Amino acid sequence: MNDASGPLVERAESVLVGVSPFNSAYTAGSVRRMFAWAAPRFSSVHMLTAGYEAAYRLIDHGMPAGEAVRRATKVVRELRNAACTALRAAGYTAPERHVHVWTKLEERPRYRELLAVAHAAYREGGAFADVCRRETARACASWSGSEPTEAEIEHNVPYLLAEVPLFTDSATILGTSSSVFVYRHRLPVAQALLDGAEPALTPVPRQGFAVLTPVETVALEGSSS
Repeated sequence: MNDASGPLVERAESVLVGVSPFNSAYTAGSVRRMFAWAAPRFSSVHMLTAGYEAAYRLIDHGMPAGEAVRRATKVVRELRNAACTALRAAGYTAPERHVHVWTKLEERPRYRELLAVAHAAYREGGAFADVCRRETARACASWSGSEPTEAEIEHNVPYLLAEVPLFTDSATILGTSSSVFVYRHRLPVAQALLDGAEPALTPVPRQGFAVLTPVETVALEGSSS
């Protein structure tokens, strides 16, 4: 996705794997395989997923709040446990420190700083806001099977904005010398930032991106290997 990504993947200092709850590509088994593959190849391996925020989309689509929270908590716990199991087997003594949710990341100054910038940039409109709205609408439609309302889009945009700081500078947020953000497909919002949609959120030179495909074999697209 950017010129820095190839060298950063080859350097293999740190990888941050995005994991989406309620996405069929991410099961406990596939997450275990991802992290079992990544652990011996990168010096530092991290997972990013939603916390209680995962319940919001269920509530938006009609699920009672209590049931939504219980279901989200169960799914997120299973994914976190799968990552921790694989990291522990690879020798990580405190794997839970490598599994991150957005809520806890707000304790970190650099994350808070970039999240505030992302919200401000969204409110200002322009190319960044357009791609955020477009991707939020696409995600909502995939969940519900119908076009979302304006209210649904606005309610769900913060879910996407919570990821943006990790597209810009996950290395500083995680305390690593460089970082590669990995997901199962290309990320239009990250690409828009690389293309200059919001200068204040342009990914730093030590921020890379890669596509994990296919999940079953866990190969990094764009690696020179």
